Amino acid sequence: MEFLHAESSEDENWLREQFAQAGKKLDMGKSCIRFKKLEDLQLDVVAEAMRRTTVEQHIASYEAALMKNAEAKVARSAKAPARKQAVAKKAKPKASQ
Repeated sequence: MEFLHAESSEDENWLREQFAQAGKKLDMGKSCIRFKKLEDLQLDVVAEAMRRTTVEQHIASYEAALMKNAEAKVARSAKAPARKQAVAKKAKPKASQ
């Protein structure tokens, strides 16, 4: 649920407070809320979090994540040792009888 990306610690604190007030445990990653059962979620809080996130914020967050992933991929490929090219083996001709 990328739309729940907490742009600031204030947003994250608000979300944590809302779940705590409802007696629910918040299991949150960088841009997601993890849950096993629908009953684990506080749906009105999730809806409010979505409402509080503007389209512009969502797009900016999404684009930043794309850039970060692309940069990480480039960094990994620069660190990785060069892989040997696979050499295609030619099939041996069958002996004629």
